[in-house]
Amino acid sequence: MTGPQRSGTTIAAHIIAKYIKVKYIDEDDIGVGTEEHFDLFKKQLDDPTPKVIQCPDLSYRIHEVGQRNDLIVVWMIRDVEEIVASQKRIHWEQCEAAKRFYYRQAFPDYVNGLKPLATITYEIWILEQREKIKHKWEIPYNYLKQFPEFVKKDKRQYFGARQWQL
Repeated sequence: MTGPQRSGTTIAAHIIAKYIKVKYIDEDDIGVGTEEHFDLFKKQLDDPTPKVIQCPDLSYRIHEVGQRNDLIVVWMIRDVEEIVASQKRIHWEQCEAAKRFYYRQAFPDYVNGLKPLATITYEIWILEQREKIKHKWEIPYNYLKQFPEFVKKDKRQYFGARQWQL
């Protein structure tokens, strides 16, 4: 379960794990950003136990495991303005600066200081990564609204960065 940070990966991963009755693994459980964390992510993939791994921080590298037959990459699609508003609400600006570093290393032609990181993430997904993923499913954020686990916007105004339920 991946996509830009603040695109709905946490709630989507919880919903999918619940409905297909498999283990949920949060990106915080494997770590984020470094080569060591990517290796931990790949070890989780090698474990045959069915699971949903929420990992937006590794979205810039998801194409590296995309040819696996035992993997479905689920990518969240959310309006960039909504993502930016969510980032501002939780004061995510410092995190965005750090994430740009990883994207700049992997895809230097896409990263500049003007575009939101979510825009860059979607451009890379569409132009570089999506075709390299064997099994993929894109979920529009609004699709999640049909599930009882989804919390309406007016009730999320005081949610923290990792909060997905009341």
